[in-house]
Amino acid sequence: MSALPPLSQDSDTNPAELADVLLASSPTGMLLLRPVYGSDDECITDFDWVRLNAAAQHLLQLPEQPGASLLTLFPAAASCGAFAFYREAFRAGQAPHSSNWYQHDGLAGYAIRAAQRCGQLLVVSLDDAGSQTHAAATLVVPSQGAERPAPLAAQQGLLQQLLRQVPAAVAILSGPEHYYASFNDRYQALSAHRAEVGQRVAQVMPELVTQGFISLLDQVYATGQPFTGTDRPVQFFDYTTGHAEQRYIDFTYQPLADEQGQTQGILAFLVDTTERVLARQQVEAANRELAIINTRLTRTNADLDTFVYSASHDLRAPIANIEGLLAALRQELPLEAWQAELVPRLLELMDGAVARFQQTLGYLTEVTRLQPEALGHANELVDLPALVEAVRLDILPELTATGATLTVDLAACPQLLASPKLLRSIFYNFLSNAIKYRSPDRPPLIHLRCRRATPGYLTLEVQDNGLGLSEQQQGVLFQLFKRLHSHVPGSGVGLYMVRKMVDNAGGLLTVHSQPGVGSTFAVSLPLSAKPLP
Repeated sequence: MSALPPLSQDSDTNPAELADVLLASSPTGMLLLRPVYGSDDECITDFDWVRLNAAAQHLLQLPEQPGASLLTLFPAAASCGAFAFYREAFRAGQAPHSSNWYQHDGLAGYAIRAAQRCGQLLVVSLDDAGSQTHAAATLVVPSQGAERPAPLAAQQGLLQQLLRQVPAAVAILSGPEHYYASFNDRYQALSAHRAEVGQRVAQVMPELVTQGFISLLDQVYATGQPFTGTDRPVQFFDYTTGHAEQRYIDFTYQPLADEQGQTQGILAFLVDTTERVLARQQVEAANRELAIINTRLTRTNADLDTFVYSASHDLRAPIANIEGLLAALRQELPLEAWQAELVPRLLELMDGAVARFQQTLGYLTEVTRLQPEALGHANELVDLPALVEAVRLDILPELTATGATLTVDLAACPQLLASPKLLRSIFYNFLSNAIKYRSPDRPPLIHLRCRRATPGYLTLEVQDNGLGLSEQQQGVLFQLFKRLHSHVPGSGVGLYMVRKMVDNAGGLLTVHSQPGVGSTFAVSLPLSAKPLP
């Protein structure tokens, strides 16, 4: 390389040492470049480095006189437009200004740059415009006439403030090798404080290479198409334990393109979803366990019902035999035996015991039929007033004998899409119990009504002024064979059967009662998708 051209020494104010002083003292990066011509001696094919001042050496990470040409050290300068900028500046002899990112050849940063021809040399000034530590802001791509002077640093400060406030881990990656150009605190925490500006992602977090994340970055950079992942498992190395830590993330890799549409970097946007994924996994595990338990309970209930049904069926024959033997005994007893005071009474007690045994077996058989598969009665549009009137006629003798008053209010829901058998069982049991368990101090007063209080449900209520129930009695009211009053006949099966039928229909059965005041039984049934009239 030739030495600097001699400067005039006609004046003490312009000594030859002035160039050295200016270059050494300038805080701005200064480059002296000499054009390299092709075979025609007209086309500039490259630039040789003549000299770099200290600031430029720091920015470019080069010695004062690099031994290789511009395009040899920075080949991307040709494709991104930097070389064309310097060539046109030399040809025009003017002093154009430009500012832009340069994210190639291991450099990443932002700078303001000017270039002007001086004889056979090109003088270039590079001014670092707020790039982060370890980021060399050099050889920037010209921005098609868009110049960014002093406000640039303020804009970058605003960008950094926004990145800190974003509720996600954000990093800006530069070039095809994915150098860190910027990142916020959340990203630094996610990387276990390993991220460093100017370093490659694969170098900082090598565990991401085998997990395919670097390949995804390569794909996004090459295709210019973004990539999004949801609840993606990732292993981050934990220096505190010396082992990899399982995490889950939602992430987006968004390509960043220049004004010519060429990808220059990638915006990595990550959200740690580990807690959400683990919570969902716990719920799913609990649901699987519940499903297993429900399957076992269903099988157990089916086995119990099968046993009860079989037992009740098998016991019918012995009871029938006992009943036949009692009939034969009556025929064979001599007249003197019938005249004995105890014999007729014992025979009557034995007949009663057989009858109650047969009744109990009948109840057990009926209970086993209340399985959901046995209750698959097709729903139909039921005329509630007509159904209630049919039940009223069935219990009319009891109503008349007790002087009971029954009021019916079904104006809110004259029709209901439901099982007629279920509705009849509900009304019959509630109304007959209101008469059976009436107060001896007053005539029975019974109110039957329908209302739509809860969205999606219809409630049927039967209120009476009978004996009422204590809180303890209400707690065991719907148990099988549980009777709370012994002064009236009953089996303790009716309300149990009603509750099980309501449960199978997806409804809810409740009771509110006070001793000496009366009771209110309410059944809430889910409405069908078909609208009610």
